[in-house]
Amino acid sequence: MFIVLIIFLILFVIILMNLLRYILIVKPNKVYRDDIQSKIDEVVDDIILELIKVYPELKINKNNLTCKSLDDIWKKRIMVFEYYLKIDSDSINSEELKNYIKKMVFEKTKNDSVKMAVTDFWINKNKINFDIAYLINEKTKNYVSDIRKTE
Repeated sequence: MFIVLIIFLILFVIILMNLLRYILIVKPNKVYRDDIQSKIDEVVDDIILELIKVYPELKINKNNLTCKSLDDIWKKRIMVFEYYLKIDSDSINSEELKNYIKKMVFEKTKNDSVKMAVTDFWINKNKINFDIAYLINEKTKNYVSDIRKTE
């Protein structure tokens, strides 16, 4: 009977610790990350509208934009988001498009207290992929620094 009670207490403590971790750490981090993503989404939406005007040959549909947080992979509270945009064109000057998006991110955030930066860009099978970092904390700044070292 004593062993059963000990096992029950151990399980109770484990469940309680996980519940507290979720309430005190996981949920607030998700709210924080979602708030930052919405700020970046606003900038990206403006950029997509500009791309539609400047590059009509890409036949961009704003509804084909998807995003995921790199923090889901890294679990280090890095505020970097990967965007995917399907396009309807095979002939794209990748470097020109990359520079245009970088310039637009800079222009849209130059007066903000927290800057954003394009950290990665590539085109694969009619899909533009780009990562945007919100340089709000040291972990994100270190991630961006490490990425730039590999370029």
